[in-house]
Amino acid sequence: MILHYLKVALRNLWKYRTHSLISVLCLAVGITFFTVMSMFVARLGMYRDLPGYEHRAMIKKEIGFLNMGDLERLQAMNIPELEDIIVWAPYSSQAEMTVIDRNGRELPYLAWYRLVNGAYFPGYDFEHIDGNIDLLAEDEVVVTEAFARRIMGKENPIGLTLHKPARAKGEIENFRIVGVVKGENSFNFNFDYDQTEVYFPMSYDKRVPASVEKILKPGVGIREFNERLNSVRTDMSDERSKLSAYLIKDRHSKNIYAESLGYFIASLILLSGIVNFLKFIIQMFYNRQRELGIRQCLGSGWKGMFGLLFAEVFWTLSIALFLSLCLS
Repeated sequence: MILHYLKVALRNLWKYRTHSLISVLCLAVGITFFTVMSMFVARLGMYRDLPGYEHRAMIKKEIGFLNMGDLERLQAMNIPELEDIIVWAPYSSQAEMTVIDRNGRELPYLAWYRLVNGAYFPGYDFEHIDGNIDLLAEDEVVVTEAFARRIMGKENPIGLTLHKPARAKGEIENFRIVGVVKGENSFNFNFDYDQTEVYFPMSYDKRVPASVEKILKPGVGIREFNERLNSVRTDMSDERSKLSAYLIKDRHSKNIYAESLGYFIASLILLSGIVNFLKFIIQMFYNRQRELGIRQCLGSGWKGMFGLLFAEVFWTLSIALFLSLCLS
């Protein structure tokens, strides 16, 4: 009986194929727009899921970016408020690397890498798979689980040597893999299509600009933190070398209005598609009074009528979802 309903519903939709196509397109566009907008809005709201979001501050320089030289000066001052800062390069790079396995074989790979410090992984809620990720020394690297599987399969990569050719005299070329993390986390939205596979220490390249964050300790406000930062000078001697900080939640507080507006617009478009779809189904049933009357005379009750209705709804929704998937 179910196959009969599906067959009859498909035949009726084909009979009114122009109206069916319009209904399917409206519904597919509504679903697609709502899905894409929901993904976009969800990315805007991910900041609120950051560890310590309410007390998370971004440190910046008046002019230009912070670099490794600035960070070394900060660490040398031993300021308690500047301990455990989260440091990462704002972009990733691609380079040829060679992994030397336990048998001495050299395995060349082309991989994406990023410069970070040890506080980056807990600061962005990376899942710890194996090894040590708390502190990166100058000759240590952390790799993602996907990269570890690519180079060693199911074997443990901890302790292997990763060779990266030096670009300048004096650079370290051989690094030891000390940790493995889950590559995908909830906050890769910070980096456009982040594909990082290997994490090098920030000391690897002191010229690379750095993004610096700090989760303020309980009882420390942003005003007190800025007062402490005002006493620090970086690589310039004038006023442009001043450091300051702002709470990430303050910078992204307006996102709530954008998220609400995005959901509202997407809901209106989806609702218009659903209304058009329901209008078409009901109108089509209304125009087929004679057919429905004949079915009732042949013994078909309300159960059969609703079965036929649901079959047509099923076909329309299935085609619309498939088309929406293609559009997405």
